[in-house]
Amino acid sequence: MHAQLSPGQRFERILLATEGSNFSQGADRVAMDMATLCHAEILAMTMVANNDEYAALAPERLRQDECAAWAHLSAVREQGERRGLNCTIRVCHGVEPADAILKVAHEACADLVVMGRRGRRGLWSRLLIGQATSMVVGQASRKVLVVPQNAGIWRQRILLAIDGSRHGDAAAATALRLARVGGVPLSVLTVIRSNHAAERRAMAEQAVDRVARFARQEGVVVEGWVEAGDPAAVVIETAGRLEADLIVGGGFGHTHLRDRILGGVIERIIGNASCPVLVVNG
Repeated sequence: MHAQLSPGQRFERILLATEGSNFSQGADRVAMDMATLCHAEILAMTMVANNDEYAALAPERLRQDECAAWAHLSAVREQGERRGLNCTIRVCHGVEPADAILKVAHEACADLVVMGRRGRRGLWSRLLIGQATSMVVGQASRKVLVVPQNAGIWRQRILLAIDGSRHGDAAAATALRLARVGGVPLSVLTVIRSNHAAERRAMAEQAVDRVARFARQEGVVVEGWVEAGDPAAVVIETAGRLEADLIVGGGFGHTHLRDRILGGVIERIIGNASCPVLVVNG
């Protein structure tokens, strides 16, 4: 593994992107639990849709939206403060939520972005993974945790899906840290295509063994194996069978995630998983 427990595997500043809808409930809950577990500070943000035309035509609606945003964020801050967390809040204005989230994440030097799987805006709210979530996952230079509405913090098992690339190494180091801090076992999975040559399987087995050896040195209970099939389908089926309550992934197909479109491996996993999915972009 390239990184063992470098600063890139720490969780000290968590950005919670929340909108106050039912779709954000899981993200709100998991962000608080994770900040408590990792002794991290939280910056909670939401975006109020606004441009010059909207401000001129509907100023009262804009004020209502702003009041609702501040009220929700204040409730989030109060919840964090009751837990003894350092929690700050920010309301942003803009047109695209993803742009606002990425900008704040960069400015705040956030280690992690936590957000819901989808939002409540228009056509995209009816998809398994919303446009803002897809854009943040694909473009962020930091880790992104996508949380379904009814999901909670992991307490049973972490499933790490890797492919042996450098992004997979970063995901492995992150998963090991979370497994150790949370005291949960780790399952390591590499999925190859059925038509891959024996050499490719051998490389995959070496990658799994390497992570498993390091995990045992760190005191983490671990198991690992290689399976053949469709990567997204195998990961989802395995997570369900093992009752894993967190999936960690990075480097699927040796293709940088920002070059993928909807329907890619990670997005299919995010859209169909019943548990949070942590994407490690680097």
